[in-house]
Amino acid sequence: MGLTISSLFQQLFGKKQMRILMVGLDAAGKTTILYKLKLGEIVTTIPTIGFNVETVEYKNISFTVWDVGGQDKIRPLWRHYFQNTQGLIFVVDSNDRERIGEAREELQRMLSEDELREAIILIFANKQDLPNAMNAAEITDKLGLHSLRNRNWYIQAACATSGDGLYEDMSESDMKKFDVCIVGSCNVDLISYVDRTPKIGETIEGKKFEKGFGGKGANQCVQAAKLGGKVAMIGKLGNDIFGKEYLESLKQLGINTDHVSITDEAATGVAPIIVDKDGV
Repeated sequence: MGLTISSLFQQLFGKKQMRILMVGLDAAGKTTILYKLKLGEIVTTIPTIGFNVETVEYKNISFTVWDVGGQDKIRPLWRHYFQNTQGLIFVVDSNDRERIGEAREELQRMLSEDELREAIILIFANKQDLPNAMNAAEITDKLGLHSLRNRNWYIQAACATSGDGLYEDMSESDMKKFDVCIVGSCNVDLISYVDRTPKIGETIEGKKFEKGFGGKGANQCVQAAKLGGKVAMIGKLGNDIFGKEYLESLKQLGINTDHVSITDEAATGVAPIIVDKDGV
């Protein structure tokens, strides 16, 4: 079951003070994820000795995210951070097959602690960009997640360096409701769920799939809508001003925007746009 950082926050929404603990083996990508969420940028990291703590803003609520070092000598100290933790993010290096058993042991050990009994568990299967990375289903099996009882757990395939899987709040089954799904804000190709990704310039079912003009995802959305596609846009639009411009562009094309919604700003400070299946 997929869960992004923003929907994890929604699970915790309504609590006055929110504390999220992020742990995992060393070199899993925890600190890279933290600062990608905080700054929207890739930062140069060194092994964390101790912890990093940052505040991530979402819907005018501040979430304190603790990123604790994962080296074997530091792991016994994790328990000192368990108290009052409402969300636990466990980061896994999907490419590290040799240590996935070790990751399982550490996760299972933590989940046996009373202080984490009510915590929502999110596993980030990080480094999905690497060619030999295990997918989310394989990691679910390797970590023994299906054996967990009375726990709210979720796993999300992710790539910390690109941000894939950290922000998008749409499952693959949701995406398949659309002809076209565009992920990201610039220099990305149209992705079709007809049965495969079309090549640029290829015509499928009477629709010609082209790269958007101007290099902006919103332009690609308009281009796809022009071609008669039902479109979903997920990605960085800067702010709601751009979202409104996008809606205006659709209206000028004579496209029904009754089912178009601009979400509230996500944890990254950007606002995804979703065009409903029946809205185009």
